Amino acid sequence: MWMWAALLGLNISSWLQAPTGHDESDGRAHGKRLRRELVCIAARVTNHAGRLEVHTAPEDHAGHFGDAWRALDAPLAAASP
Repeated sequence: MWMWAALLGLNISSWLQAPTGHDESDGRAHGKRLRRELVCIAARVTNHAGRLEVHTAPEDHAGHFGDAWRALDAPLAAASP
């Protein structure tokens, strides 16, 4: 069970990094670096006019997390009516 959980985590990591271009600039982030740059950031999620919004600190918004968020949000925004 632990092996399958680790493999699933590695695949999700790859799926998040590939479309955002995070793995092209600095190489694929593993373990601690991925958690520090993309996962473990302080943020507040609010509901505004029926849309979920993520509010982060300015340094996180301009860093790797902000780049990844915009890259993942662009196809979703284009697909919504």
